[in-house]
Amino acid sequence: MSVEIAISTSLPLKLDDLHKSFEWSLDNATGKTLSVGSQATPKNFRLIDCKAFCEENIIRVVEWNSLDVIHTIPYIATSYVWKGNKKSQFSDSFAIEGATDGDRFNIEVFRLLCVTTLDHDAQYLWLDKFCIMQTNREDKNWQIQNMANIYKNSSWCAVLLGGLGGLVGLDETTTWINRSWTLQEALLPRRVYCIFKWDQGPG
Repeated sequence: MSVEIAISTSLPLKLDDLHKSFEWSLDNATGKTLSVGSQATPKNFRLIDCKAFCEENIIRVVEWNSLDVIHTIPYIATSYVWKGNKKSQFSDSFAIEGATDGDRFNIEVFRLLCVTTLDHDAQYLWLDKFCIMQTNREDKNWQIQNMANIYKNSSWCAVLLGGLGGLVGLDETTTWINRSWTLQEALLPRRVYCIFKWDQGPG
């Protein structure tokens, strides 16, 4: 499927504010378990660079040493079930160290999130598996304490009702509404959109 995207070139990111970034090429990530904890710094704020993924097939995580950037950088937050309806094969997915009890990232779902982010005038995506150090208790506690602010200051929240393994159709039942986290993820962002697999014909 060919997707045409419009990318804003006036995003308010200053290199002086950039603490550091780390990345994997998609070829090296596919089928693997990626370690965020070995490269990130605890109690820092992180976002996924969607422009790098869509243009270069690079999974780049950008890290700032201040949470203040949530007020100046447009980003999309995500909400999803940890164990969803779809299960990805190793050949078309990757996982995060410390979060292997949940679904693997389906690459096409990840790409769709990035395309959608760029198409709505944001360059960055917040997704907890990547943006929280899953193997570091200090970082995880700090991120959870700031979770409300992260969702509240996002441009909007993208909901993957069926999880990271694949999109679900309108007629499929999921457990998303039963999660305790769903309350703040659905109420705090300015806008919330659910992403479905559309199989109802044109329209």
